[in-house]
Amino acid sequence: MRINNKLLVRFVDLEVDKHVSKEFKSKFSIPRYNALLAKDFDKAKRYLMKWEPDDAFAYRIAYRKGVKK
Repeated sequence: MRINNKLLVRFVDLEVDKHVSKEFKSKFSIPRYNALLAKDFDKAKRYLMKWEPDDAFAYRIAYRKGVKK
């Protein structure tokens, strides 16, 4: 089975975006990004810049990127 590399990269990007979004909203107890309070903006920016996936999610990303064509 051949996998389009661009499609695979886009899929992984979407999966990462979804995971980061879920963790971000949970961390700041908000239902959506635009509900973030102005006083938390710098804290949120630092959080996003330092974010790293947990081991299980990092493994899933590595596995998906390593799938052969």
